[in-house]
Amino acid sequence: MPPLTAISVEGYRCFAERTKLTLAPLTLLYGWNNSGKSSLLRLLPMLTDSVAESVTLPLAPSGVFDPEVTLRDLVWKGGEVAEIVVELGFPEDQKLRRVRFTVGFESPTNRPVLREVVLTGPSDRVLLTATHKPASAKDWWETVQHYEVARPGKTKTAKQVVTTEALEFQGLVPDASAKPPWTQLRKQLLGLRDSVLWLRSQRGPLRRFFPDQGAIPRLLKPDGSDAEYVLRHHPDITQAVSKWYEHHVERRLKVQDAADRLFRLVLETTKRASWGVDLVDSGQGLQQVLPVLVALEMARRHSSGGPSIVAIEEADASLHDNAQRWLGEHLCQLASEPSPPAVILETHSQILMLAVQLAVASGTLPRERVQIYWVSTDEAGRGYAEPVTLSPQGEPEGRWPPAFADKLALSRELLRKKLGT
Repeated sequence: MPPLTAISVEGYRCFAERTKLTLAPLTLLYGWNNSGKSSLLRLLPMLTDSVAESVTLPLAPSGVFDPEVTLRDLVWKGGEVAEIVVELGFPEDQKLRRVRFTVGFESPTNRPVLREVVLTGPSDRVLLTATHKPASAKDWWETVQHYEVARPGKTKTAKQVVTTEALEFQGLVPDASAKPPWTQLRKQLLGLRDSVLWLRSQRGPLRRFFPDQGAIPRLLKPDGSDAEYVLRHHPDITQAVSKWYEHHVERRLKVQDAADRLFRLVLETTKRASWGVDLVDSGQGLQQVLPVLVALEMARRHSSGGPSIVAIEEADASLHDNAQRWLGEHLCQLASEPSPPAVILETHSQILMLAVQLAVASGTLPRERVQIYWVSTDEAGRGYAEPVTLSPQGEPEGRWPPAFADKLALSRELLRKKLGT
C-alpha cells in the first residue's frame, strides 16, 4: 500500500483555500492550461524532497520548480498571513492518520519555520498540537526551535496538558531524539523517502549510445533520462515495456551491446528480428512514452523496493490518439491489479479519459479505483480541484465541463453506432 492516501494544501500558489487530493490507484488531473494542475501534482515530489536527508527548509521547492523559486514565491499572494498549510493522510494501519504542517516565516530573519504541527490518530483524535514560539532577537539563529505543545488529558474530562518543548526538524522530519508521538511521525515520514517517482513534462531527449555503468537508479530522474539504465539492469522490466511496443506498434524493444562498453536501445520489427532501428530514430511519441512505461513498471514492483507513487506530467505527450488509448488501457490494467501503486497524471487527453471510462463501464476496472479532478481558477485567480467520479456506466459525475462532456458524449454515441446498439 502506498504510504500516503491523501494530500491537502492551502495558501499554496493559486490554491488559497483548502484543496484535497485523494490518491487512488489512478488519479487524473484535468483542466485548461494555467489552471494549476502541475502545481498540485508537484506537491508530491516537493513533499519527498522535504523529508530527504540533506534538506534544510520545511518545504523544499528548488528540486521541483525553477532553482530561483523560493518558498515565499509559492505562497498565495492574496492572504493576510504568508503561510502554506500541508496536510498528509496516512493509511488506516498507521498509528498516525493525519499530520498538518503550517509553514510561515519568522521575523526578523524571514526564514521559513514550522509555525504549527497537528498530529491526529485513529478516530480523528488529536494527539498533540505544537505551536511555534518566536525566537528572541538574540537567539534567532539557533537551529533548535521552541514549541508550546498541547496534549489532550488522559480522560475525556481531564484538561489538556500544555508544555514547552525544544524541537529540531530536518525539513518536516523531527529529530531522532524527540519523544512519542514525534517518533511515530518521524517513522512515517521517513517511509516517504524514495516513494515518489516524478516525471516532468519536458523529458529526454534520448541518446544513440549510452555508457555502461554499474549504478542502478532507485528512482528515475524527473526528465526520465536514466530509464535506459533501469532497462539495462532489469531484464524483466525491459520485457514488460517491450510488450507494450510489441502489442501496439509491432516493435520489440531490445538493449544491445555496442563497442567501447556502450549500449543502445533498439526497436526490432516482430516480423524480422534481424532488422531494427535505434529508438532515438523513432517518433517522438515512442521516445517520450518510454520513461513513462519504465516508471509504471518500477511502481508495479513497489512491494520489492520500487516507488509506490508515480506522478507524471503530460504522460500522453506527442502520442497519437491510438497510442493515448493504449496508454490509458495500460494504466487501467495496472490500477486493477490486486496491489496497485498510486499513479497520478496531469493530462489533457480525452482519448485517455475515454479508455478509462470504457474500462469502468466494461467492469475491468473498479470505479472506486479511479479519482478524477477538474482543476480550474476563478476570475480572482483562486484555484480549485473539484472531484469527479465515474458512474457504473463510466459517465462523469460531478463538476465536469460541458466542453469536455459534449465531446465525450459524441464519442460514445459514435461507438454505439459502430456496435449497432
